[in-house]
Amino acid sequence: MPAPRMTTDEYLRTAETMLPQELVYGFVREAPAPSTGHQSAVGEIFMCLRTHLTQHDSGRVWMSPTDIGLPPLEATPESILTFA
Repeated sequence: MPAPRMTTDEYLRTAETMLPQELVYGFVREAPAPSTGHQSAVGEIFMCLRTHLTQHDSGRVWMSPTDIGLPPLEATPESILTFA
């Protein structure tokens, strides 16, 4: 039987772990490590975004792991985040 769905608040109250995990559509799953190709692409995109945002003083960019909450109550660690 699968585990019951979980809200973001419930997930954030669980014990911390050193294992990479993510809450996806209410279910906790172990997040696999990204491939080296993925990491290279993320690094290049991050640098382009950071340069642009810094030059135009128009926002910030972060690399994961960074938890974000998206409606409806889902927390998904994205590879690159920008907020303007």
